[in-house]
Amino acid sequence: MKKALNLLLAYILFLILGIIVFTLFNIMNMSVQSFIAGREIRFFIRERIIISFFKASFVCICLICPCITYYRIRHPGGILQAVAYIIICGVTWFILFPCVHKLEYNYSQKFQSYENEKILSSGYFRKSGNKIYYFKNEFTEVYENRKETNVIIIDLDEDGKISSRPIVNSPYFELNRTAEPFSDVLIKQNFEENRKVSFSFNNIIEYGRNAFNKGITFYLGFISMALIVCSLYAMTGFFEWKLLNSCFLIVSTAFCYILNSFYFSDILSFIVNRLSSYRFIELLANYFDNPLLVIVNVFFAFLFIIMGLIRMIVKKHKAKN
Repeated sequence: MKKALNLLLAYILFLILGIIVFTLFNIMNMSVQSFIAGREIRFFIRERIIISFFKASFVCICLICPCITYYRIRHPGGILQAVAYIIICGVTWFILFPCVHKLEYNYSQKFQSYENEKILSSGYFRKSGNKIYYFKNEFTEVYENRKETNVIIIDLDEDGKISSRPIVNSPYFELNRTAEPFSDVLIKQNFEENRKVSFSFNNIIEYGRNAFNKGITFYLGFISMALIVCSLYAMTGFFEWKLLNSCFLIVSTAFCYILNSFYFSDILSFIVNRLSSYRFIELLANYFDNPLLVIVNVFFAFLFIIMGLIRMIVKKHKAKN
């Protein structure tokens, strides 16, 4: 009983600390992305804090169950601990995720975002493609006002020319597209080398949002990803050496989230489209989004559970002998 309560306390503690840490990290990240050369960087803006809180909450929901599984490797318990873990998984994916999603949606409906309204500073040379832009005045990005700004454009071609003309800012302006996800291409140039390899939960979170909005069966299809992550609890005692169990947990969790994230990428689109053409998959598509992914998730989830149960039975049999 004590170990089961400790597991619940660890869950609450890890969740709170995780949300705080990831919220601060997101605030820093958003502040850097919105920073414009020549201006003062601002961190703790109310809107930015709230948006960062929602992002951090979704990430922590995805990571909290593997963290608790790791805690169980270090502090193994009995059947009550397993029951507590099942309750934790249920609360996380059937209560926390929908609640955070609804809060985020309600906030986005009530409060207008001003994060995209930015003013590129004058007096700097900004390069995009084979052109260099120099702003004589502040480049206002309030699209509805359609304000023009005088810009000097230097063409870098062999027979390039220097011209000056008024430009109306818009999301499709070349400098804005080049700078994404940053606000200023000058800032992006300083961080680009450190962003070559990255992983994001955005595809998974967006998949969960859409599935929840469509109905219970579609959300259950999304929960298949959570099932494979939570099923790793059964593998916490698979090896005699705790370090091997920890390594297996880390590798399996990474495999699960990478699979569920890159499933939506262009890399796997040909294979997914080919396999999704089968009649059985098309039938499941009436009840789930991405039925092929659901099948893969459920398969690995039951594989881990069965392997864990077999290992537990073998251990008990050896102990009796």
